Amino acid sequence: MQHNNSNKNINLSDFDLKSLELLNIQKNMGLLAIYADILSYISTLESIDLVYAQYDKNAKNVHNPDIPALQASYIYLFTRTIFTQVGFTKYDMLLERYNRGDYNYSLDPNRKINMANLLGIVANSYSLSAIEEIYLREKDQPIFGI
Repeated sequence: MQHNNSNKNINLSDFDLKSLELLNIQKNMGLLAIYADILSYISTLESIDLVYAQYDKNAKNVHNPDIPALQASYIYLFTRTIFTQVGFTKYDMLLERYNRGDYNYSLDPNRKINMANLLGIVANSYSLSAIEEIYLREKDQPIFGI
């Protein structure tokens, strides 16, 4: 996908400028969420190594899989929080247009996205709390389900 931003002669509306700003934030958070997925994957690989290391008397310097899992969980919570802010900001922009009569579509899908994001924050908070507890409890135990 190519985005040609080189045409500086485009006179974008304030609404579209703000929409592009939100989309760029969303794009960056998407990349950060992919990084969190990679950390989660690394944690899983390190967990597999940890299980095998229990049967290998020569295993040394086995990585702690809790660390990338914890890092991933912090990033997931952060990105979900930013996605939520983007969603609410866009909703407010649409609501303003709706109230002026410039937007004729239902705002219900946007409300649902906002609710899903709020629930995602709660879910990510619970996950982070659980991962922190496992990390503090036992540093050589794989974390499942992330």
